[in-house]
Amino acid sequence: MSSCDIARARELFPSSSSSDDPIEPFTVFGTIEKLFEVRVMDDANGGTKIIGRKRGITAKACTNVIPASRIPARGAPTPDRASACEVAEVVGEIKETKDMLRACAPACSNSCGRAVGEYANAQERGTGFGLPKEARQKVLKSCTVTCGKDCERAGKSYSYEIPFRF
Repeated sequence: MSSCDIARARELFPSSSSSDDPIEPFTVFGTIEKLFEVRVMDDANGGTKIIGRKRGITAKACTNVIPASRIPARGAPTPDRASACEVAEVVGEIKETKDMLRACAPACSNSCGRAVGEYANAQERGTGFGLPKEARQKVLKSCTVTCGKDCERAGKSYSYEIPFRF
């Protein structure tokens, strides 16, 4: 076998490395809900009864990452696991958008981080290939920014979808 044949074989069959791991296409689904009050819960009853309300904002972000193979052409996707939901509250008067961001940013960041982490771990266990660090950071940043921008908008609830094809 000549060196030319070896070079040709390397072109046809490149060695696998972690940067060349196949990543199945997936979509990030999320919702952000705002409530313009902070509920004071009764600790004696396990936190199920509302005993008062305070001025402020409560942000609830829920995120799920679903592989493209589980998303039908019509209808709702079939999630593998429950959505990663996070709640953040800020007590005080809400006058400007930046006041809302104090509740939205931690809820979005934590929810996206949990969902992407759970998906990456599930992929690692199931296929042996996880999300590379660069891809994970890109997905996390995109999810957090989209969630935060939707939270800044007027209204109480927004949903978003972000497809990823690496």
